Amino acid sequence: MNRLAQHLARQLERHLSEHRVVVWYDPRREWESVFADFTVEGKNCADLPGDALSIVTIGVVTARVAHFGGSFLQLRLLSEQVAAWDTPQPLVLFLPGESPDEENSVLMELEIGGKRWAPALKRLAREVLKPYYVDGKIDELLDVATLTYADVVAWLEQAAGL
Repeated sequence: MNRLAQHLARQLERHLSEHRVVVWYDPRREWESVFADFTVEGKNCADLPGDALSIVTIGVVTARVAHFGGSFLQLRLLSEQVAAWDTPQPLVLFLPGESPDEENSVLMELEIGGKRWAPALKRLAREVLKPYYVDGKIDELLDVATLTYADVVAWLEQAAGL
């Protein structure tokens, strides 16, 4: 697993340990490919169908994960199997291409009882690039309109190879 995925996994692991439920919004679809770096029951997470509840290991936390496939109600139904207990099993609801609805979210109870999370790729990229590049170079690298997870991973691999 690359440094960016490790950094993200540590944050997600901490959130799961503290809140048990993480509703992860990814409005710009910046994090979809990070699931290729996580494994689910011996499968690549990127190969999972939408609205499927599977098991993922993030650090030392084993969690259920549901990947949004178009239905908020289906996602809520899946999550209730896990989150309906006094102490729910760790659960990640991943919603690529979706932004939180501040007023009418079907997932609001889960967000309030757990953690609403929308990590910014540029901010996390800056944190993991800092050991390899000076601030001016990081600013230059991140000053692109279409920054991707793969871009940051490539820069980390290039820096580690120097």
